[in-house]
Amino acid sequence: MSVVDHAEEEVRHALKNLPEHVAATFRGLATDIKMDQRSQRIDTEARWDAMDSRLNELSGLLQMLVGAKSSKGGRKTRTGNAVMSCFHFALFNLTLLAAPETLPKANTSPNHDIFPAMTDVPPLFEPSTMAAIPNITINITNPLAEVSKSGLTYTVAQPTRPTAIPPLSNFTSHPTPQQPPKYQGQPMTPAQLTKWNYLTGKYGEGRVHKHSWEWIHGDFLPVYVYQSVNVITDYWTEWTEGMGGYLSTRELTEAWGAKWRRNNGGQRTECGRRKKVIDLVMELSTRSGWNVQLALRFLTDKYGELYTPRKFCDWLKPENVQVVLVAAVMYC
Repeated sequence: MSVVDHAEEEVRHALKNLPEHVAATFRGLATDIKMDQRSQRIDTEARWDAMDSRLNELSGLLQMLVGAKSSKGGRKTRTGNAVMSCFHFALFNLTLLAAPETLPKANTSPNHDIFPAMTDVPPLFEPSTMAAIPNITINITNPLAEVSKSGLTYTVAQPTRPTAIPPLSNFTSHPTPQQPPKYQGQPMTPAQLTKWNYLTGKYGEGRVHKHSWEWIHGDFLPVYVYQSVNVITDYWTEWTEGMGGYLSTRELTEAWGAKWRRNNGGQRTECGRRKKVIDLVMELSTRSGWNVQLALRFLTDKYGELYTPRKFCDWLKPENVQVVLVAAVMYC
């Protein structure tokens, strides 16, 4: 018998001879340690999933930026502005990952072009635990020209404090009767103003101003990137109510179909992943004696501690959907 086996046997023998209350104390301590380790593991997985989701968002935005260079003819001016908006959006997100605690407050003065969506994004990790991430500066000398070695340069430096948030919205904040709303720095045309008033009347100025907008084929098209989530039920919240003050993805889809995703591969993939949870909640809520709130509580109680939101979506294959439906029968 090895030394380790002998030591383990002695410990087991000693535990058998301990009074019951002392043995129960040891068993309780062991259980607490296991639960703490499990909680730490789930928290770590959630952090990595959140980081992965944020990187997917940036990847999608950069794909939109590079893909727009192929536009030609009369669409160049519009595409150029859309490209630069997406570029500033991606650059700001990279700064957010590098130094979230250094972000300045949003400037909402009447003469300031705003992109109010980004100042209330929570940091992915606490500053004290975040590893140093270099700033990445992308210099595009001509967004509509063919990409060349001299036209696209990358400069890597140590993290520095951002001096200001670049203007990311095409609209002027809080227009007054003397100062009508502007698009791309110019007063809106009558057609644009009609559409803009319709949007603000339907969704409210606060929610509309959370998005950047692009004027395409006689209509304003919103910019939106799927938000990072913390719990499984956040997928349903994003679909029905919206997160962070944005329009909900159901409102976006009902008003603009799939156009708001701009045929972006990362956005399409994320849409399919989240739709599995949304469809499951809908199916559960239609069962006899069930409703949406009960369905959300069931998913939280049954799977909230077992899976991070991302891993639950990946696990939710057709055969596992049936597993969930069977488990729901025994829930209440």
